[in-house]
Amino acid sequence: MFRIGCCADVSRIEELMKAGFDYIELNLAQVTLMSESEFEGCRRRVEQSGLKAEAFNCMLAGKDLIVGPNRNLACMEQRLAQAFRRARLLGGKILVLGSGAARRIPAGYAVEQGREEFTAFLQLVNLLAGEYGVEIAVEPLNRRETNLITSVSEAYGLVQKACLTHVHVLADLYHMALEQENFSVLETVGGALVHTHIANPDGRYYPSRKDRYDYRPFFRALQKNGYRGRVSLEGICREPENWLDETAESLLCLKEIIKEG
Repeated sequence: MFRIGCCADVSRIEELMKAGFDYIELNLAQVTLMSESEFEGCRRRVEQSGLKAEAFNCMLAGKDLIVGPNRNLACMEQRLAQAFRRARLLGGKILVLGSGAARRIPAGYAVEQGREEFTAFLQLVNLLAGEYGVEIAVEPLNRRETNLITSVSEAYGLVQKACLTHVHVLADLYHMALEQENFSVLETVGGALVHTHIANPDGRYYPSRKDRYDYRPFFRALQKNGYRGRVSLEGICREPENWLDETAESLLCLKEIIKEG
């Protein structure tokens, strides 16, 4: 029903394949900064692993401001075009627009103007997404990370208003829990929901069968939505030296939860 992946560096791709994940989610800003020889090495590694990089997060670095007086979309367009091209060559289908620092509305700046500027950026990436055959997922973050788009309902309202063919919505359990947004909202956004992230709200660790947190309401809401897409682990490891064991255990945890229904 769901495809389960993990946000990780390409150096982990063979381990994720071994653990049984369906895909890897790479950092798009890092891929963009690679030299041509580095990118070709990355591409060969993905192809040889047998695991596709179906999703990409971190579209922008913090210095790439898209809101406020210092934003400059013109100088960003060429770099984004290369980023989207590279993502597609690696098997990318979903490009996540999180990048909280890049979209933060500066203190004293008009909120409505910030929202309009963010929408202008969505219009740019919508055109590029159509050109390179990918889809954009706007990620609501929590208020510690940004002050623009901090709920699924807000993201959905903005995307609906913009009426852009290739711009959609992401739901991240971690951010939703921190913002205390009810998972029932996922039942109302329909096909606008194209990607999801998951981590334990207590510490942002990978989900585990030992956790006290109940992940089932999140998956039940996804099922009521009719969602049949990707779920990416986006968290941190409790014991970095046991990264593979923890991610593999987390994968089994999620499969059991999904099977329970």
